[in-house]
Amino acid sequence: MTRAPFKTDRFATIVVAVLLIVLGLVLLDWRYHLVLHGYPHAVSLGSLPSWAASGWWPWAFALATVVLGLVGLWWLVAHARRDTATSVKMPQSTQHGTITLDTSSLADAVAQSLQKAGPFASVKGTAKLDQYADGPSVTQAIQSMREQLKSAFPDQGVTARVLLTQARSARSARPSSKSVRVD
Repeated sequence: MTRAPFKTDRFATIVVAVLLIVLGLVLLDWRYHLVLHGYPHAVSLGSLPSWAASGWWPWAFALATVVLGLVGLWWLVAHARRDTATSVKMPQSTQHGTITLDTSSLADAVAQSLQKAGPFASVKGTAKLDQYADGPSVTQAIQSMREQLKSAFPDQGVTARVLLTQARSARSARPSSKSVRVD
């Protein structure tokens, strides 16, 4: 999710939360008269009962239901998890031919390189540190991988994100996670 929908989600969540809290407090005050005492005993719906009896009301209600349902579906689809790109078109592509990079193969090659170069227990999607790994050896392995990426793609600025988790010990049920971004 990009920053704009994330900010919109956060703002909408805060607004809805505040409105629900205020509504709940008003209902509590209406029931127990803690702050204000001038509430009516019954809620007046005004002309709503006469609207509900008219012929256009079911159609308007159905239209509003469909619109709100479509907005809800749009919201869900907008927040669906996006799959990562499995191939990327390279800038060297021309009208004579297209050069694509298979990102999953690149990720596998980077993982194998890290496995060989550093003190890692396993490297797949995430790299799990060997329990005897130290900072300098991990840094050296990541820098070696970084240099390999730079030499393989000198003009593209290909970057890799390395996520490290410590291998679980017999005493610890939760792994400690550390994240490192390699540019």
